Amino acid sequence: MTVLSHRHIPAPTPKPRITGMVIAGALAIILAFAIVSLFKPPAARADTIPNRTKPAANLFTEAPAARTSWTGCYINAQTGMAAAHHEVAGVISLSAQGALGALGGGCDLHVAGTPFVIEALTDYAFRNVGAGIVGANITLEGAWTVGGRAGVLAGDKLLIYGLGAWTQTSASSTLALPSTFDGYVAGAGVEAMLNQAFSLGLEYRGIYYDSEAIPGAGPFAVSPYEHQLRLKAAWRFGMPK
Repeated sequence: MTVLSHRHIPAPTPKPRITGMVIAGALAIILAFAIVSLFKPPAARADTIPNRTKPAANLFTEAPAARTSWTGCYINAQTGMAAAHHEVAGVISLSAQGALGALGGGCDLHVAGTPFVIEALTDYAFRNVGAGIVGANITLEGAWTVGGRAGVLAGDKLLIYGLGAWTQTSASSTLALPSTFDGYVAGAGVEAMLNQAFSLGLEYRGIYYDSEAIPGAGPFAVSPYEHQLRLKAAWRFGMPK
């Protein structure tokens, strides 16, 4: 669905573009604390039958449970929604929403002795989100993203993180604009380790592209930005046993 709105503004006015990220980040944190309860171990029970195969000195002691390490690599599949917005000449706002899919991968490093995890990542998103009016149409298509994330563990199995990245999207338009837009990504999310091989995550991304001048329109330009919500399923490998 395409929404067109006319605003009588004498000159382009910068918009506060961090609101969506802040809201999504807060929701991600709330979701994190809700999910973490699923991974709490059951209360320990007293063993009423001594293990006679153990030496007497070990009857009342047990080795601590092994902690989950996030160090390793993964590939993932993603699905979600994208909402694209295009500020045209500072006086027209074109908006559209659509589905997206993506394939990606990366490698995590769990910093030894700490709850911190850092990662390098990349992915390619498939989408076709177009907005416009007669004579002015802009469609965002496939996009590469390369960047990283850093987060903190809530327990062993839940990661709360922020991410930053560079992105380039293919685009088509009726305004003789370039066929690609470069931009940056800022986002936040949560990821839950189901076991040493699989994890699930929910992630918000705010994507802000460089403005491009409209040929033959003097100083007027198009300034695209985009909000995305992604559900991610990852297969992990190379992780410590």
